[in-house]
Amino acid sequence: MRQACPVIVVWVTFVLCFAPIAQGQLSSIYADWADGPEGFLLTEKEKKAWAEVTTDAEAERFIELFWAKRNPEPANPFNPFRAEFEAKVRFADENFGYGKHRGSLSARGQVLILMGRPDRRQVRGIDGAPSVDI
Repeated sequence: MRQACPVIVVWVTFVLCFAPIAQGQLSSIYADWADGPEGFLLTEKEKKAWAEVTTDAEAERFIELFWAKRNPEPANPFNPFRAEFEAKVRFADENFGYGKHRGSLSARGQVLILMGRPDRRQVRGIDGAPSVDI
C-alpha cells in the first residue's frame, strides 16, 4: 500500500495539470488575459471573439493578431505600439500598485495606459499650502 501512494499522487497531479489541456480549455497563462491591461484595448468585436477562444493555440493566434492589428509599421516585426503599451503597464504596476493589486488595473493605471503620461502635474499640500509644479 505504501508504494501505491506515490503512484496515486503522481497520477492525481498529472490529471489536475493536464486535464484542462485535454479538454481544450485555456491554461492559466491565457484564461485571464482579457481581464488584464490588454483588455482596455479590446473592441466589442474582439471581446466576443475572445469569449469563443477555447484552446491555448487559438489564444496564441488571437493575441498575435491582436498586436499585429495595432502595429503602426506592419512590415516591421518590432511593434512600437506594443513596446510603448508594455512600458506604460510596467510603470503603472511599479508606481500605482498596492498590496496584491496591479497598478495597471487601477483607475490611474488605466488612464495612464489609454491617455499617456500627463504634460505636467501639480502637487498641493494637505494644509492648503501653495501648489508646486513638478
